[in-house]
Amino acid sequence: MNPGTSKSPLAAFMAIGIWTAVIYLLILFYINQGYLIDMQTAPKETPMVSCVLWFGLVMLIFLYLKGSCLLKNQNHIHVRHILGFALLFSLIGLFIRPFNSTDLMSYMKEGWAQYHYGLNIYVHPVAMVSHWRQDPMFYNADWFKYVTPYGFLFALIEKTLAWFGQGNYMATMFLFKGLNIIAHLGTALLVYACARSLGLKNPLLATYLYAWSPLIILYHIANGHNDILMGCLTCLALYFLIKKQWLWVLPVLMGATFIKYAPALSFLLAALFLWKQAKPKALVYSALLALLLLLGMSFPYWTHSFKSDAHNVVSTVATSHNSLHTAILYTLYDFGSALGPFKQLYQAAILQFGLYLKALLYGGFFMMIFHVTRQFRKTESPSEPLLIDKMVFLQFVLIVFISAKYWPWYIGMFFPMALLLEESHWLRNITIILSLTNLFYLVLVGDNQYLPTNGIAMTIAPLLLYWLWRSIQRKATPTTLQDASVGPLSSVPSREG
Repeated sequence: MNPGTSKSPLAAFMAIGIWTAVIYLLILFYINQGYLIDMQTAPKETPMVSCVLWFGLVMLIFLYLKGSCLLKNQNHIHVRHILGFALLFSLIGLFIRPFNSTDLMSYMKEGWAQYHYGLNIYVHPVAMVSHWRQDPMFYNADWFKYVTPYGFLFALIEKTLAWFGQGNYMATMFLFKGLNIIAHLGTALLVYACARSLGLKNPLLATYLYAWSPLIILYHIANGHNDILMGCLTCLALYFLIKKQWLWVLPVLMGATFIKYAPALSFLLAALFLWKQAKPKALVYSALLALLLLLGMSFPYWTHSFKSDAHNVVSTVATSHNSLHTAILYTLYDFGSALGPFKQLYQAAILQFGLYLKALLYGGFFMMIFHVTRQFRKTESPSEPLLIDKMVFLQFVLIVFISAKYWPWYIGMFFPMALLLEESHWLRNITIILSLTNLFYLVLVGDNQYLPTNGIAMTIAPLLLYWLWRSIQRKATPTTLQDASVGPLSSVPSREG
């Protein structure tokens, strides 16, 4: 299979889109075991399913990169072609059963607990519902003994979709997935609009790299992760900022922050940008509207014991799992099994070391935030590309290195924003690379914490290889690589060809 070798650019592009759809259909058939709409039965992990996933991921990556190269000639390729296939892939993903995570079912669980049982999910875990094990809406969910780790806006979205679903498991699942599809197509349009407004050389390429991303289709559409909503709102805030619609910038970022909390850093930088570029009155009005939105979102969840409730939420969010911190800690901890009588003493020391390691990571990151914001504040007239650079950088470091949890779908939080950087920017390139390498978590997944098998390994290894590649290139051609942003995907063709 070698689509696009001797055809016109449009025909070759269409052929790649069709082959990509065929691969997604193949994954759908084997994941669903032949049942198109049976979402309630958990998929069976068989050797055939694993082989199909391996083959499918490799082919999706090949076709994705092939398509990016074809965008060198844009004479006959229009944004509608990109979005049309993105819609087709999303509709196929709509019918793929969640096979890698129970998060989507947990969203349904929280929404139903709010709507049907009147539960405040920031105070009471779902396990407090009597006979909860017998409720079919809680089927295949997880985290029953924990309060929600998500923000107020997403809690309201969960409750609203549960109301629309009216206790129908399949309808509710399709509602959550359908919302993600709307967010996906909306984000693709926003990436295109922002890229054009920023004057990027190839807006279609940025749109394609987002809209056709296997990471988005498989993690955020098929498995239904909510990070895509946060990415969509962040891009919408950037669109308002680029168009100088100052009033809406901070409220939209506030909404993104209360899907998941990472955009709080972007909120701070955007506020500094408004202070520098807009009138102080515009910043005040935007901040006041954001505050009103926060009060409105949080009001249904305020209780007399808010202090202890907030402590429960923070404890849930801060639990370490599958992160860099956890990978280092458990790898060192495992060495204790070879120490015989000193095993318990060694492992106790490692657990204590874990507390210091987490404090070191958090302390270093707060110093980095202070340094970045201080530099940004000192910039006399910061530009939109500089703001996007700092926003992506801080979220990248937070999610990949600092966060107590790391899962591959977290990349979706900043992936569309990273595509608004220049094509040669190292952060854009490494984000694209990680969006592909982290796909293999779908076939190497396991609940063990160790570095060789979890998602962080699929992040650290590419980062090290990328750094090595750039070091070699600098030494080999020092005169042609003066820009520190040069990366391996900078050869992806621009509009000028």
